[in-house]
Amino acid sequence: SLPGGVIESVALVLNPAIKPTELTRMLLDATPPLVGYFEKQEFYIDLRTIDPSEDGELIAVLANIATCLQ
Repeated sequence: SLPGGVIESVALVLNPAIKPTELTRMLLDATPPLVGYFEKQEFYIDLRTIDPSEDGELIAVLANIATCLQ
């Protein structure tokens, strides 16, 4: 993309009840690791970076992390 250009996308937005650093660590330690970014205390996972064939893995990682937080 060009500097300052905008690429349309869709993101999953998580509003964690834990510290941002803790959520980041959990996502990076997951298999496969998930990379995203924080903006205003919300964590974004940009779905343009996830191949549709990997949706099942994404759901499994998020479900596992959600289970650990209960």
